[in-house]
Amino acid sequence: CVPPEHAPHHVGRGLLAGGRVGLRVGLLEDVGLPGHVRGEDVDADDPVAVVEDSVAELLAVREVGRTGDVAGGMRALKDALQATKTPQTRGKVIDILKAAIPEITKVGDQQVQDKKYTDAIKTYDQAIRGYMLLAVATKEQSLDPAANAVIHSANQAAKEADTPDATFGLLNDVLSVDPSNKTANMELAQVYLSRKPPDYSTAADLEERAEAPDAEVKKLRDEAKRQERRSRR
Repeated sequence: CVPPEHAPHHVGRGLLAGGRVGLRVGLLEDVGLPGHVRGEDVDADDPVAVVEDSVAELLAVREVGRTGDVAGGMRALKDALQATKTPQTRGKVIDILKAAIPEITKVGDQQVQDKKYTDAIKTYDQAIRGYMLLAVATKEQSLDPAANAVIHSANQAAKEADTPDATFGLLNDVLSVDPSNKTANMELAQVYLSRKPPDYSTAADLEERAEAPDAEVKKLRDEAKRQERRSRR
């Protein structure tokens, strides 16, 4: 986290110093997020104000070239959604979540450019979980299509980090919310193919679910049969 004395001048020092009360969130207006307390101290008893406080920290530290507490910001968003009682307040938190996810994704993209692949995987994980949270909060049966590119980026970062299995849990979690997500099914298939030995059978099932070309699925099933015959020798 950025030391309080180095925080941007239009952002208060409260959360950056380790607390939630006292952060001024004028930055929210600057980046187009709904400003619940534009330029005023945050009320720690107000879930909307608290979550904007956390998002403001995330964006402020990104401005000065640091990652920020992405996971903390996402926890605050989840807590706020659980705490909200009225449709109006819930709508405000959902708007904050929608605006925060692209900012988190940008952090991951920068980490990839800096070849910090392990950090990027964690950051993309938070962005994708943001899309999952959004789907649940809005009672949608599928993730926002914008999530697909982030899912692919997470898997690519895992390959670059030489840890292709790193997204296994995340992809399974995505499919628990959106079982028909073609991108998640295809990317999880790649995870199974990266294993030693490759799991051709499971990869074929996943690609079939993702409506991959029949020839590709058949190729994987043929490999699975050959693998089984070899194992019996």
